[in-house]
Amino acid sequence: RALHHQHHSVIVGFMSAQMGQAEQAELLFAFLEDFTPLEELKKMNLEGFDWSSRDETGKTLLVFAIQHALYSPRLDNALKTIDWLIYSGASVQQKCTGGKSVHVFEEKPDKPRIDVECQGLSAISFVRALQRKMRAKLEHWKDQEAFLAKVVKSFAVACFPSPARRRVSIDEGIAELWEKSLAAKDSHDLTIVTADDVVTAHGHMLKAASSVVTAMLESPMKEGKTARIEIQDTSGKAVSLFLEILYTCSAQDEPDYETALGAL
Repeated sequence: RALHHQHHSVIVGFMSAQMGQAEQAELLFAFLEDFTPLEELKKMNLEGFDWSSRDETGKTLLVFAIQHALYSPRLDNALKTIDWLIYSGASVQQKCTGGKSVHVFEEKPDKPRIDVECQGLSAISFVRALQRKMRAKLEHWKDQEAFLAKVVKSFAVACFPSPARRRVSIDEGIAELWEKSLAAKDSHDLTIVTADDVVTAHGHMLKAASSVVTAMLESPMKEGKTARIEIQDTSGKAVSLFLEILYTCSAQDEPDYETALGAL
């Protein structure tokens, strides 16, 4: 097993922008089928990768990944891989153009077989079709159905924005702590290149505030590899104002309208 993962590491590290998209897609499907660890998948250079790729039968990336995840010895790790695919750009709404998902465990002959025709199904409708069949024979498919329920929750997070939160008052001391955190530039691990300046921040703060930033920083794109985001159409003052509001929910100085508009 150690040699198997070492071999994957070499191949993953070899993948580069020089490789065509078809070859990249073929390798990614192979890695998903072989339960390659997520940390190895993240090493792939997938900048410009076509996340709408399908396998040779017409299954989408997510449908393919979910189908094979049901055989994974570590369903929790498989769920993290599916989350990574979604935030990297794989669509939960893209439909399969063909393919069939067959689920049978040869080592458990008493476990009933489940078949799902994938043509016309999105990842959402594919999971729902599987759940319906598994619930009809739940005594045999309990763990897998519970895993699919978690997958549906991941889909919901990706498809629906969080509701607006109730506004509350906080002690000034808490705001001061966040001001000090923003000012502690030696602990910043994210660089933002603006139109006229370079601004830094804590990557975890921006990831907590934005699923888009999370996708950028946790994906194989250059932003994720370098912890560097370029915003060339926005001034440094506007980005600094945005960060001040993000950290403290306030601004110490009254910004001019151009800066405030840029921060939005």
